[in-house]
Amino acid sequence: MQLPLPAHIQSEAIINAINPAKDVDGFHPQNVGRLAIQSAEHYSVPCTPAGVMHLLDEYGATYAGKNAVVVGRSKIVGLPVSLLLLARNATVTICHSKTADLAGVCRQADILVAAVGRAKMIKGDWVKPGAYVVDVGINEPWLENPHDEEYTCVKSGENFVGHHADQSEKRSRRLVGYVQGATNIAYAKNHAPADLDLQPDYAKIFRKYEIVGDVDFASAEKQAGYITPVPGGVGPMTIAKLLENTLFAAKAS
Repeated sequence: MQLPLPAHIQSEAIINAINPAKDVDGFHPQNVGRLAIQSAEHYSVPCTPAGVMHLLDEYGATYAGKNAVVVGRSKIVGLPVSLLLLARNATVTICHSKTADLAGVCRQADILVAAVGRAKMIKGDWVKPGAYVVDVGINEPWLENPHDEEYTCVKSGENFVGHHADQSEKRSRRLVGYVQGATNIAYAKNHAPADLDLQPDYAKIFRKYEIVGDVDFASAEKQAGYITPVPGGVGPMTIAKLLENTLFAAKAS
């Protein structure tokens, strides 16, 4: 099951209907309970937290006596990764929107896991020198004006910002469309640099965007001992762990 579900569908009811032995996401209450009590029997661990721990292990992280700070308390990432860190004898602090002096708490972390869903929230001066920083966030920040979007003309490589009255166009991440017809050509020319020659036969315009994490990578990498990129860090590990859980569940059945 892919979360989140539409608002009119109760996620908990769907999760409870899944056979715990086939719950490769690790979201069923039985599997969550087994994780909490560190059960010795086989069960699926949520994929993203499992991937976080695999990355930390691969790069030599140690846990006993270390301060681990998890920013975010979601059932999918924050809570289970905290339980996994606790099982390795780390001293775990779970932070959230009500945490006082969040920056100060993060600065104490030997292991910092960011899973809060706010673009570049964690700055470089929040990171303890030499810390392991794992960025779980996937964000697509908009421009300052919510009615503006930035475009690149494939033909010329020029960038410009355009204003949209129809906010539904924001749902199109990649291809916005061809600049064809008098209306669109006029629209593009009105918002593009004056010397940008737009013609309907080549002026394909794409939505320009970037995916960023919860950590301000550029500043944090100067402090961290190890840091995961976004994209390309935790995401591929999530997929790998989902396949691993599927294989283990199949062998156990």
